[in-house]
Amino acid sequence: MFNSIVADSFSRIKNAQSSRNLETSIHFSKFMLEIIVILRNEGFIRGFSVGNKRIKVFLKYSKEQPTFTNVHLISKPSRRVYYNLSNLIKKNTQTGTFIISTSQGLLTSTDALHKNLGGEAVCYII
Repeated sequence: MFNSIVADSFSRIKNAQSSRNLETSIHFSKFMLEIIVILRNEGFIRGFSVGNKRIKVFLKYSKEQPTFTNVHLISKPSRRVYYNLSNLIKKNTQTGTFIISTSQGLLTSTDALHKNLGGEAVCYII
């Protein structure tokens, strides 16, 4: 279920970026809030605010270009993909950011490696 929320939210963000909007609004869920916090901490967005069942995302641009160009959803409702530590080490050498759902919450692949955790791969942001 969470991937449909993630896919919808990233579609809204990418559409807003292609229209050069400064902000967009997505549906609130605790899962999406954790992803948005990771996006802010990694520098992909300027910030966010939480309102009544909505998250307002303030978009960020670098030289008039969006800070991220593509998002690949890895796990899907029909096919879950899990990465252990050895897979994370291989994947962490690529450019971009993996978001992993671990037993300690959502983490980037770098943070998961530092904590020696594996988990379900949610998405890959380029």
